[in-house]
Amino acid sequence: MRNKLLTILFLIPILVLSQANLNEEAINYYKSNIKIVESLNKGYEVGKEYDLAIDFFEELTKVKSYHQYGFADQPEKYATKYVIKDWKKWLDLNLDIIYWDKKTNAIKATSKVKYLEKDPKKVFLENYDILKANTFGKHIDDTEFNHSIDFFIELIPFCNFLNNLSPLIEIENDKVNIYKKTTKSHFKKLREWYKLNKEKLIWNKMTQSVKIKK
Repeated sequence: MRNKLLTILFLIPILVLSQANLNEEAINYYKSNIKIVESLNKGYEVGKEYDLAIDFFEELTKVKSYHQYGFADQPEKYATKYVIKDWKKWLDLNLDIIYWDKKTNAIKATSKVKYLEKDPKKVFLENYDILKANTFGKHIDDTEFNHSIDFFIELIPFCNFLNNLSPLIEIENDKVNIYKKTTKSHFKKLREWYKLNKEKLIWNKMTQSVKIKK
């Protein structure tokens, strides 16, 4: 009995150290993928590893990047700075419970994974501000612009008109005034819809998206 107890006492620190190493390995792997997705935003060329990193984050955190569909109906995925920020927040939430599973070569958790909790009203208004800034601003981010458009089209049934939205700086000079008037009416519709429906907005943790309460 005494020998068994000594053996157990001897193994405990080894197991704790081993688990700590696996935790550190998972964190390092996660952070290395963050660097990969940030590289495109910094102007570096990226290859297949960029797509694999985005797939990794989307599956693990449920936070989706912007999907742009091409001719082959295969999405090209891009991570905005806001999406990357959420992926970093997920790591902060789960820092102590993740570990590297050597059998599956994947990140696992010792307890239930925590997903981001957000105020749906705030998310709506943030996307509104992003869309407006990229529409009327002097500098635009195409990925942010299109990601916000997709947010509204998926949320609000009548928002397909946003597919025709373009940044003002891309409009020919002789058409700017007409376009500006039409565009302002689009944003007015969004504000009016929000005013009527803001109390119906809910946050779905499993899809990491804003939904309308039925």
